[in-house]
Amino acid sequence: KDPDNHSTRFAMQLPLANRPQFADMLVRGLVNLMIVAAGVIAWFHLRSGRGDRIGALRAALVVGGLFAFASLGLSHGLSAESALYPLLGQTLVYSFLAWIFYIAIEPLVRKVWPQTLITWTRLIQGNWRDPMVSHSILAGIVAYILFELHVSIGLYVALLIDPAFSEFSINHRPLMLAETPELFAMAAANVPHAIFVSFLGMFLILGVRLIVRKDLIAFGFLVILVCTIVLSKMDLDMAPQLALTYYVMVVVAINMLLLIRFGLLSLVAFYFTLGMLRCAPLTLDAQAWYRGHGMLFLTLVCLLALAACFNAVGSRGIGTNSKSVLTQ
Repeated sequence: KDPDNHSTRFAMQLPLANRPQFADMLVRGLVNLMIVAAGVIAWFHLRSGRGDRIGALRAALVVGGLFAFASLGLSHGLSAESALYPLLGQTLVYSFLAWIFYIAIEPLVRKVWPQTLITWTRLIQGNWRDPMVSHSILAGIVAYILFELHVSIGLYVALLIDPAFSEFSINHRPLMLAETPELFAMAAANVPHAIFVSFLGMFLILGVRLIVRKDLIAFGFLVILVCTIVLSKMDLDMAPQLALTYYVMVVVAINMLLLIRFGLLSLVAFYFTLGMLRCAPLTLDAQAWYRGHGMLFLTLVCLLALAACFNAVGSRGIGTNSKSVLTQ
């Protein structure tokens, strides 16, 4: 599409095969299975008196509150029947799902990776200036930027080597003509989305890890699972398939590394940055009508990264050893 036709920044578009319905059904089935499994596990945890109910309530309030704020901003001017009533129902659903996943995950993750929830817990308790919180946020932002650069450079080099990689085309994503308040609402909507995706990802990674009992085996299983889903939707030659498999391995490795080394909060920061920069219409054309939209989103990410950087490097809390961290 033409960038002047209400479009956003470039995003990789892959050729779809004639069997995308199988992959869509697999994804929906996997998500529904995780939701049901989380509900069952949460019920057992509640019956046995385990689970951080206060932490789950805070997570639900954060997800629901930001989702409601974003939806209200995006539905400005609509009637209550067409916007507010569905908004209330969706807010309650997402808040409840966040509560369920937190109750299900929290007791299990403390047994396997007890450091994972430390910075997340401190943030939702209001300790947003804690240097370890800033460290986790910065790790997620930097991880996504490095991954995006890696993908862009890799695709450029691959196109020079093998013309078959021209199947990885570039397209644009539609962007509505939004005023500044609506743009802030769009930015706020990325936060609950990133939290929910991170909860799903952590639940899947943790579930596989508990079953196979080894991080490396869990990594291999997740790579096979994601490759099965992604490749089943596309009709690619062998070389692009191998390249795509490699990038799936990189994505799974980043998710596991962030989760295990830097905690849940870093994973949320990773997906928040992804959502912000993938929907931002970035351009170097000073005459483009959408240039200001992209600069706003990029500025918000940069301000968040700078604030986290200044707060993180200003304390010795970053170097806290594992024993002192676990006792806090």
